Amino acid sequence: MKHLSRLLPVLVLAACGKQPADNLTDALAVDPVRLKALRAQCATDRHTAGEDTCRAAAEAFRRRFFAGQTGPDEY
Repeated sequence: MKHLSRLLPVLVLAACGKQPADNLTDALAVDPVRLKALRAQCATDRHTAGEDTCRAAAEAFRRRFFAGQTGPDEY
């Protein structure tokens, strides 16, 4: 029981960590509204948005563009 009480906070903190870039890219590729908002944030303040997040947004946009999923207002 002592080990579980020590392990639980570690697991909770690990679950609250940043989402991996691959998962974020996939999530953004299927959510054009969130992708558009994040790309706008990256354009205005890349430092606040985070480099990994902006790269994931760029990759999601690239995937949508080359898959033919973008609308005329996205590019």
